[in-house]
Amino acid sequence: MNTISCVRVGSALVLLVVGLLACSTPTRKATPPESSQQLSPAEYEEVRSVVVSYLECDECESGEEQALKKLGGKALPTLKAILEGGPSPARLAEYEAGLKRTYRQLRDYAGTHPESQMAMNEDEYVATYLSNYRAQYAIRAASGLAVIGGDDARAALERAAGRSDLRPDVAREVRRLLASTR
Repeated sequence: MNTISCVRVGSALVLLVVGLLACSTPTRKATPPESSQQLSPAEYEEVRSVVVSYLECDECESGEEQALKKLGGKALPTLKAILEGGPSPARLAEYEAGLKRTYRQLRDYAGTHPESQMAMNEDEYVATYLSNYRAQYAIRAASGLAVIGGDDARAALERAAGRSDLRPDVAREVRRLLASTR
């Protein structure tokens, strides 16, 4: 197995780990953010569930976008918060732990397969994939805002488009989504 194959295996394992984490995360009632206090606990739980499903879907072919659009303005505070702040600290910690486990598995495999040397050390691997995870969340949150549309969604995208701390790929996508948001 060459380095490219090893990276492909690593990517597949990362997706597997993310899926397992999503399935194994215990369901718990979250405390609604202040901006969504007008929602009942059941409504807030529905919003949280639909938004997380949308943010973390791979192919998004199971109605995630339609479910988000159906929520409309109820999802805006959550999407805006995610676009501004990224995944929650708990999600980041879970994802990082999964990346470290995956790296160790890949490293162990490479140890018994000399043709499959690791292209990155653990810190580089974790930093790269955490950065990609944050970028995916930001892009999906921006995309969700564009799907819902309206003045509040457009204003959130305008704020994001003006940020200098976004990765270039995220900034380009936010600008593209802003241009298409009505």
